[in-house]
Amino acid sequence: MDEKSVKENLRRAREECGLSQTAVAEHLGMNRSSFVKLESGSTRIVNKHFLMLAKLYGRSPEELMFGRNSEDSAGMLLQSENSFKEQKKQIINDYESRLEEKNQRLEALERLLTAKEDSIRLLSEIKIRLEKELDKLQKNQ
Repeated sequence: MDEKSVKENLRRAREECGLSQTAVAEHLGMNRSSFVKLESGSTRIVNKHFLMLAKLYGRSPEELMFGRNSEDSAGMLLQSENSFKEQKKQIINDYESRLEEKNQRLEALERLLTAKEDSIRLLSEIKIRLEKELDKLQKNQ
């Protein structure tokens, strides 16, 4: 919070209520020049006056201080939380999709490895049979 935004919030709230500086000063029990200094930030506002202004303007002290009320802040927090949840869901979905793709690739590689091992086993059996037949042929000659 900076003093410039607080004094701007105070001025804007007074103007939106259609009140003059004189009327507000009287409500606070001070003269207009004291209120002008207070509203302009030349004089620090005391809590009692700040709370009286909030009540007079129909605003929360938070709204006068920060330019937004607690409902706005809660709404912004809820919106941020929902956005975060959506981002989290998206990240998890992306991760699960990539994981599924990798699992499918792994299964395909496992099938290829099994096929390779089967081919090697079959070739080994063929080699043994051919060697036996070659031995028989050589013995018959």
